[in-house]
Amino acid sequence: MAHRDEDVIVEVECSLHEFYNGALKEVHYQRKQLFLGSSERKVITESITVQVKPGYSEESQLRMPGKGNEA
Repeated sequence: MAHRDEDVIVEVECSLHEFYNGALKEVHYQRKQLFLGSSERKVITESITVQVKPGYSEESQLRMPGKGNEA
């Protein structure tokens, strides 16, 4: 079984207005990236635009495959 690194968890702050009407939020986060041809990793900062859809709540979770740590 291949080694899998821990998930990157990012909390996005939203107002009640954004939960009710929806919004686009730009989120900055850090993740571990492998060096090509090596087992060394460096921490990089990335950003992603997240669509908050009307009706989301505090408990809503979104998964972004391929956007987390590399192992």
